[in-house]
Amino acid sequence: MLAETKKVKIEQIKSLPFFFIIGRPRSGTTLLRTLLDAHPNVIIPHESPVIMNLYSRYRKLQSLTEKDILRFISDLESQRIFGIWNIDRGEVEKNLLKCEGGGTYTDLIKVLYACFNSVYDKGKLLLMGDKNPVYSYNFHKIFPIFTEAKYIHLIRDYRDQVVSIKRMDFEMSNPALVAWRWKKSLEEVMTFAKKYPGRFLLLKYESLVQNPEREMAKVTNFLGIPYDDKVFDFYKIENEDEFLPANAIEKYHQSLLKPVSTQSVNRWETQLNNSEIAAAEWIAGRTGQKAGYTVSGTKMKGLWYLKYLPFSFYGMVWNTMRKITFVLPFGWRKLIWKYSPVLPRVLKRKNGKQSNGN
Repeated sequence: MLAETKKVKIEQIKSLPFFFIIGRPRSGTTLLRTLLDAHPNVIIPHESPVIMNLYSRYRKLQSLTEKDILRFISDLESQRIFGIWNIDRGEVEKNLLKCEGGGTYTDLIKVLYACFNSVYDKGKLLLMGDKNPVYSYNFHKIFPIFTEAKYIHLIRDYRDQVVSIKRMDFEMSNPALVAWRWKKSLEEVMTFAKKYPGRFLLLKYESLVQNPEREMAKVTNFLGIPYDDKVFDFYKIENEDEFLPANAIEKYHQSLLKPVSTQSVNRWETQLNNSEIAAAEWIAGRTGQKAGYTVSGTKMKGLWYLKYLPFSFYGMVWNTMRKITFVLPFGWRKLIWKYSPVLPRVLKRKNGKQSNGN
């Protein structure tokens, strides 16, 4: 990050506009986040749901004390940002303490985000952003926090999402469950988008990779920042270790070391079997058609219902438990954040599947 950005004053940071990238896992959100991180006027750190996770604990604070700020910094440890964001805890503490005696929770977040060290050079800072797939099915928790924020809603064909998630170890890849979550996420975000249309931009992953220049022009115009075609050189980095942790690149984001490509579009046509296609379309087909995705017409069969119905039911139970989680005491939620990825990983090992990047 260039010195000009580092010299931005705390009050200037507090006044910067904010935006969110909202999208399900494996929908291209990391690609879009990287393109925007490569923009010289934007700060958007690696994903960590710190905003949502800490909001209930600090949302009522209006005049921050030193104790409040130091407790906030301590709570950041549970969010695992200091390692992946390449930031110094001492620098964070020094800058956050400048908010003492005034400021709000959103001010703390903005000052924290300004400490993020991007691998890309920065000029004058005009905008801050956040990208976390978990927000796609917790959107009602995010929307009230930044009252003037803008939202880029990125969606991908739910069947291609099934293909991509099958390669991962962070979420169960059953097509009925993936499609159920895709449908619920789209419906929730679109409810807000219809009510506040000026604050939302709907972007399809397929359009982004097929015509990146056109779609990024839409994005920058929506966000009110200059268009810069140098963002498409995002993969030309000298030190990959500073870009993302090596294990994250190897397992999840190998494509970020290459130019924007269409190779992951419509993979479902050859990489899903008929029962998987039928299950995904059974759950999300009608909603997908409204979003512009055609259905194959593959019909569900009797035994397939027995195979996939339990996962649809699990989705409903999971959704209920997710809502309950947010009313639990903060300490309990910290334990859930720590151990919640365990079940999907156990199931992946049980099935003998290997995690490969997509």
